[in-house]
Amino acid sequence: DQLGQDVNLALGWGWIHALPESADKGADKDTDLPWRSLVLSADPPMTHHELTAYLESSKDATVSRWVVLQPVAAGEYPVEVRADDLLRRMIAAKIQGADAVFCPQPFSTKRGLMNDDGTPGELFMPWRTAALALAGSEFLGSLELPNRSPNQIFGRGDEAVMVVWNDRPAEEVLYLGEDIRQVDIWGHRTEPDKQEHRHVIPVGRWPTFITGLSRPVAEWRMNCKLARTKYPSVFNQSHQGSLGFENSFSRNLTGTAELALPENWSVKPKLAGFRLDAGEPGQHRFDIRLPYDTAIGRHDFRIDFLVQADQPYRFSVYRRLAIGLGDLYVEITTRLNTKGELEIHQRFVNETNDRVNFRCHLFTPDRRRLKTEIIALGKLPDDQVYRLPNGKELVGRTLWLRAEEIDGSRVLNYRFDAQE
Repeated sequence: DQLGQDVNLALGWGWIHALPESADKGADKDTDLPWRSLVLSADPPMTHHELTAYLESSKDATVSRWVVLQPVAAGEYPVEVRADDLLRRMIAAKIQGADAVFCPQPFSTKRGLMNDDGTPGELFMPWRTAALALAGSEFLGSLELPNRSPNQIFGRGDEAVMVVWNDRPAEEVLYLGEDIRQVDIWGHRTEPDKQEHRHVIPVGRWPTFITGLSRPVAEWRMNCKLARTKYPSVFNQSHQGSLGFENSFSRNLTGTAELALPENWSVKPKLAGFRLDAGEPGQHRFDIRLPYDTAIGRHDFRIDFLVQADQPYRFSVYRRLAIGLGDLYVEITTRLNTKGELEIHQRFVNETNDRVNFRCHLFTPDRRRLKTEIIALGKLPDDQVYRLPNGKELVGRTLWLRAEEIDGSRVLNYRFDAQE
């Protein structure tokens, strides 16, 4: 190397061993090392969770990290499971900044990508699909999707690629770009259906790649932040909020942001206009007033943007707001007892430093309202039981528990389905 031959030495190393001292994060970065890279492997292969943890712990290494990904042996699991495992490890290595990722025995019927005779093996197409989608890209982050499907975004130039999956079959409906294609792990390419300008992306257990995303739109979504994501359960006053965003396009633009909240929520102003230079941040301040029957817990919050850049862009950003600060809450369970009554168990928990007083109302379809009071509740939970005759009639129906603070402004609303 010193003679100008451009020779680079890579040292094989096991993940279970500490990194060589001179390559550890405590080393002097100016130290001359006899190797330029560590080729890191493990037998048996690590899961993607384990690989993420090991790469995270070695992120400050002073040499390149080359990651060896040995596929799970053929015959041990179905091919779909093996392909899913391989893809998730490839994605984990890419997210954590591995400098190279490779299969150590590509020509191996049992553990490779090709068979012993050189023909493509079961995992050749999943490897090729992921490599083509992710090569030369950088990890950007993830999006909040309408149905909360887990995903990862990788950028390359002005475009981006999304890897998305969901343990339950779902459809994600949102605008992503102008030339969107969906590619499954076997390399099959389809053009998603559309609802108006939005794409309909079917999502399932196995990862799928969405190519052709507009990178500026994806980055705009990721940079969009709510200053507050939790609001107290107080319904007789306005709560101040703020939305921050940033022009991720490479040019000046104008646009509008419109807030779409749950039904009957009041927000002012609902619509705001903006004019931003490239890279300039924007802000929309607003006030929220909650209806009296707002349930405790998380609620969907959508922001619809219309941006005029090189062309008009219409896209939505999805977030969630939590009502209730989490320091006062009610746990509810239901069951049918031996007398056929529906028992509703109410446990009131106070994690504040103050004693609290609440009046609780249980609203049941076609039944009389039931009432209990909680007086001077401290750190010990308060347990109450409501019993309703002919409980079988109520199974599967929605009940409403409303707890109103006595001589206070807090209200806790819970809607729940009666279970056997």
